[in-house]
Amino acid sequence: MANVSLVVKALAIQANIPVLTWGPPGVAKTAETNAIGRGMGLHVETVIGAVREPSDMSGLPVIDGKQVNFSPPGFAVRANEAAAAVAGDGRRIEVGAIIHFDELTLCPPTVQNAMLRVVHERWAGDTPIDPRVAFMASANPPESTAGAHELTAPMANRWLHVQQDMDSDRWIEGMLVGFPDPAVVQLPKRWEALVHTERTLVASFIRTRKALLHDLPKDSAEAGRAWASWRTWDMAARIKAAAEAARVGGEVVYAAVAGCVGTGKALELLTWLKNLDLPDPEDCIASPKTFVLPRRGDQQFAVLAGIAGAVVQNMTAPRVKAAWVIFERAAQQGAKDVTLPAVKVVVDASWGRPDLPLPDQEIKVFEPMLRAVGLLPKV
Repeated sequence: MANVSLVVKALAIQANIPVLTWGPPGVAKTAETNAIGRGMGLHVETVIGAVREPSDMSGLPVIDGKQVNFSPPGFAVRANEAAAAVAGDGRRIEVGAIIHFDELTLCPPTVQNAMLRVVHERWAGDTPIDPRVAFMASANPPESTAGAHELTAPMANRWLHVQQDMDSDRWIEGMLVGFPDPAVVQLPKRWEALVHTERTLVASFIRTRKALLHDLPKDSAEAGRAWASWRTWDMAARIKAAAEAARVGGEVVYAAVAGCVGTGKALELLTWLKNLDLPDPEDCIASPKTFVLPRRGDQQFAVLAGIAGAVVQNMTAPRVKAAWVIFERAAQQGAKDVTLPAVKVVVDASWGRPDLPLPDQEIKVFEPMLRAVGLLPKV
């Protein structure tokens, strides 16, 4: 697929995942950000952190009666207003504005630290940033720009990292026929229905590779790029769901996941997923009495967790009953311990639902373990 970085950025914006574009000076990082905004009909608020103070991010103190409040910076106010103006206009995307932090590596660490709450907690001063505001950033590699700083590890870990290289063919074509705003891939409605499935798969992978869950690089330069953490694995699952929903190519999926957790771990995850060969959870739920447990432990955990997740996403009495039949069959096939996490998910989701009573028969094999973890009263 042409222009992988553009597709990844468009998906990240619509999935509301902060996305950071890396590239040498002069490759139109800022121009492409503005073009994406125009292509989506979104207001883009550009903030150059190199000429800002930390208080420009955290807000200036204002005395209000007996207390001091922190007033929001203008860029946050304008972005909130733009997001509110497009709310409910029927568009498929649910983002109304973009805040773009330009020249991020020229920001001193003190300003980067002040940005953390803006990007991650979505607060500017004492004002919340509208959830329909997306975050983008652009940065030059420190070695290419005098006076640049490496990103701090906490700052780097809040972004999906994308590399934008020089494409001479695109530049030549643009010089000859102009530089039109790019056509932006759009996510379909209800794409988030795929997020739980992808989270289940990522969790299943980490269950087999627990050492990969959190891996803060010791080298400061590497810590300033994509690295694996609890946060970025969740981002990887979300962007992969967006890519699957948009039906884009494998190159985009790899770039998107690598932008969250790093290239090596992305390759491990995608290779593992390729070899997993799981049945569709919905097919299992439709025919629970024919369920056959896969051989490998990682496959067993993944398919059972996927079934539990699918049921919880759409909880009806017949679907919950089907899940219990599957769980009982899995236990009978020698995977009682592997099945327990999925059982716990369904039990937790069933509490307080009189229309979804726990089954008398299928639950028996799990009763001792459920009592031990406090999900059933002790007798």
